[in-house]
Amino acid sequence: MAKNKKKSKAKKAAKKAQQAAPALALAPAEAALVKELETGTGGTLSDRLNPGHPAFDAALKARWKGLGKKTRQHIVAADTKRNQDLRDAGARDAALLPFEAEPDDHCESPPEAYADLAATLDVVAAALSRDRATLRIYDPYYCSGAVARHLRTLGFERIHNEREDFYDVLRSGRLPPHDIVVTNPPYSSDHVRRLLAFCAANARPYCLLLPNYVCRRPEYALITPQYYVCPRRRYNYWTPKAFRGRDKSQGHVSALGHRTSPFASYWHVSLAPLLNDAPLAELRRHGGPHYCASISELPAGARC
Repeated sequence: MAKNKKKSKAKKAAKKAQQAAPALALAPAEAALVKELETGTGGTLSDRLNPGHPAFDAALKARWKGLGKKTRQHIVAADTKRNQDLRDAGARDAALLPFEAEPDDHCESPPEAYADLAATLDVVAAALSRDRATLRIYDPYYCSGAVARHLRTLGFERIHNEREDFYDVLRSGRLPPHDIVVTNPPYSSDHVRRLLAFCAANARPYCLLLPNYVCRRPEYALITPQYYVCPRRRYNYWTPKAFRGRDKSQGHVSALGHRTSPFASYWHVSLAPLLNDAPLAELRRHGGPHYCASISELPAGARC
C-alpha cells in the first residue's frame, strides 16, 4: 500500500512538473507541421511518412529520425489528438443523420474524383454564363459533408449537400434550385435505381460516380450518359471515422477516414439538355483523366 501511495505521488509530481515546464521550442518546419496536424490541414502523420500515400512528405521522412525524442512525441501527440477529434466528430455526425443507412454505404468520394470532374463543371458553368463560385451543384446524398469541402477547395461555392433525407425532399417538393447533379449514391437496396429515375426526369445535367458493374443492371437503361470520366488511377473511398464498427474498418486510416476500394468506378456524365453534344475534344485538351465517349473506350480494368 505504501509503495502504491509513493507511485501515485510520483505520478502527480511528474504531471505537475510537466504542466509547469516551459512549452517545447520547435523549429519553424516542425511548428508548421504541428499546426497543420492540429487543424487537419493535409494528411495525417502516417500519410506524410508513407511513400505510397498522396500526402507523402519526403523532406519530413528524411529528417524524422534525426528529430529529438521530445519533438517527435509532440508531433505524434498533435496527430493523435486530431484523429480522436475526427472520430468524435464522426460519431456525432452519424448520430444526427435523419435517415437509416447501411454501414457499408457510409463512404465519401476522394478529393481527386472532384478534381477530375472540375473541367466538366467548368463547361457547364460557361454554358450558363456562370463561374465556379456561382454554379449551383446538388448532391442529394449526405454522408459527413466532405463533398462540399472538396468542391470548395476547387473554387465551387454553391453546393447543396445537406443532412437531410433525399426521398423526403422529393416527396415534399423541396428540391433545391440547382444547375447540375453531382453525386456518389449509396449502392445498397434500390438507391441507384431511384437516383437514375430521378436524373432521367430531372431535366438537368448530371455527373454520377458509380461502380463499373452498374451498367449491367436493367435500371441503367433509365439514363443515357454522353460520356465517361475515368481516373488514371482507381479511386479509393473513405468511411469517416466512427461511422462503422471496427470489424468493418479498413487497414489504412487517414484524415479522410478508413480507406476502401472494392471496385473500379468512374463518372457517368450527361450535360443534356443544356448541351446536346459532349465537349470531348475540349475536355481532352485539359489532360488529366480519361474522357471516353462509350464504355468500350474505357480502360480494360474499368469496363463493365
